[in-house]
Amino acid sequence: MTLVGVWINGLAIVAAGLLGSRCKQGLPERIKERLMAALALCLLYIGIGGINADMNLMVLTISVTAGALIGEWLEIEYRMGEACRWLQRMGRRVFGQKETGDDTDGFVVSTLIVCAGAMSIVGGIESGTQGTYTTYLVKSCMDFVVIFMLASTKGSSCALAGISVFVYQLLITVSAGYIAQIVTPAIITEMAEIGALLILAIAMNLLHITKLSVGNLIVAPYIPIVLYLLHMWQS
Repeated sequence: MTLVGVWINGLAIVAAGLLGSRCKQGLPERIKERLMAALALCLLYIGIGGINADMNLMVLTISVTAGALIGEWLEIEYRMGEACRWLQRMGRRVFGQKETGDDTDGFVVSTLIVCAGAMSIVGGIESGTQGTYTTYLVKSCMDFVVIFMLASTKGSSCALAGISVFVYQLLITVSAGYIAQIVTPAIITEMAEIGALLILAIAMNLLHITKLSVGNLIVAPYIPIVLYLLHMWQS
């Protein structure tokens, strides 16, 4: 097992968020809007490309519906915002920084983008069982570009997603041996397609087409695992 890839990915996101937020201060509002539109179009393409026409619609419907119900019940997006505000307060207290005025939306959106895809799970299983981190290295490069662009418009709260992805991928890597036994390639594909649907929803929000609480859907990609375990239990 190796945690090198986990560290690289987390630090890449933090660096991208901090560097991007620096650019935010000197960019005209018009340029920020263009960057946000460009990022939204890229996410739109990624989301559409990740959805397979052969996707099991029953699994998709149950997963998104159950995920939405759980998310609304637990108020996940609100709690993510509260966690971001707490981290911002702690950061200002430790480093003596002034209030930046950045909202928590950047943290929520960034966390969803870097955690929703299948690369987090595939990379964690690879690092945990094979001791390599090629997947996380590729993911780090992709996340750096996306988070840099997002932070240039939404500010330094995007950097805090590095903490989220570090904890999330650390848990996957440490428990990779167990996960590899229950998560089949078919389940990973279903999780990736539901994650692509969430990325598509984020893109639509960034383009101001919708105002979906995507944060409350963050558990939806993991419902296929629950459905598989229930199926195995009944068999």
